[in-house]
Amino acid sequence: MKATETQYEQAYKIYEKHGQYAVYKFAQDNKIDEWSRCAACEDDTPDCDDNSCLVCGSEKKEVGG
Repeated sequence: MKATETQYEQAYKIYEKHGQYAVYKFAQDNKIDEWSRCAACEDDTPDCDDNSCLVCGSEKKEVGG
């Protein structure tokens, strides 16, 4: 499952207060299990419905695309 816009808004607040790894925990706790590479974060991060990063909001590029 990818994160919804509402979950992204929640994750943004978590990131501001507690950092990147707190967003990872938020994703795990909310069963957001679709992760892919985010160039900006230089890590595999949770995906949002609009193909952006749950941590930083950057658009993710599809591999080979």
